[in-house]
Amino acid sequence: FLFFTLLPSLLFPPTNLISTGSTGFLGSHVVQSLLEHNWVVRALIRQPPSTPSPKFSHLLRLPHQENLKLIQVDLMSNDADNLKHLREVFDGADTCFHVASPFFNQPKEDPEKELIEPAIRMTENVLKTAADVSSLKTVILTSSTAAVYVRPEGRVKGKRAGEGEGGEVEEDMWSDEAWMREKKLFYPLGKTKAEKWAWNYVGGGGEGE
Repeated sequence: FLFFTLLPSLLFPPTNLISTGSTGFLGSHVVQSLLEHNWVVRALIRQPPSTPSPKFSHLLRLPHQENLKLIQVDLMSNDADNLKHLREVFDGADTCFHVASPFFNQPKEDPEKELIEPAIRMTENVLKTAADVSSLKTVILTSSTAAVYVRPEGRVKGKRAGEGEGGEVEEDMWSDEAWMREKKLFYPLGKTKAEKWAWNYVGGGGEGE
C-alpha cells in the first residue's frame, strides 16, 4: 500500500516549487530542504534580489544555488498589477509552500492593520492566485500551535500538550479569538483567523470568513 501511495511522487516528483516567507526562520529551512532534494525553488522575498541584504544573504550560502531563484513579491497588495505579477511568478510551478505571516511581539500602532489583516490577505492572495494557475496543483500552508493552544485554560481536552492521552490536537480545535483580543495576543489571533479563512475557502466558502 505504501509503495502505491508514494508511486506518483516517485514517478512524477515536483520540480518547480514556491516558498513564501523564505527569509524567515521556518521558510529558510523549507528552502534548504527543497534544495537538498535537488528541486528548483522560487524563493519569494520582499527585498529586491539585486541589492545585497542581510535579510536573504543566508539563502545565497545554501547548496545547489543553481536551483534557487529569489523573486521579489508583495503578498499583501491587492493591486491589479501586483496580482498579475504574482500569477506570473506562480505560473509553471506545481507546488507552493505558504510560510509567510507578519510577526511582531507587539504591533506599533494598529494590530488589526499590522498583523491580523496582513496574515489573512497574504493567505487570500496565495490561495486565489494558486487557483488561477493551472500548473499549480498543491498548496501547503504552514500553521502554528498559536492557532490551537491560545485559550484561557491553555489546554487541549483538559491536558497540556505532551501530557499523553487526551492531549492530542484535532482539526476542530481553535484558539479562542475573543480571549486573544482581550489579552492583546494579536499574532496568534492573526494566525488563527488566516487558517480559518483558508479552510473555509478550500471548503467551498469562496471568500473565507
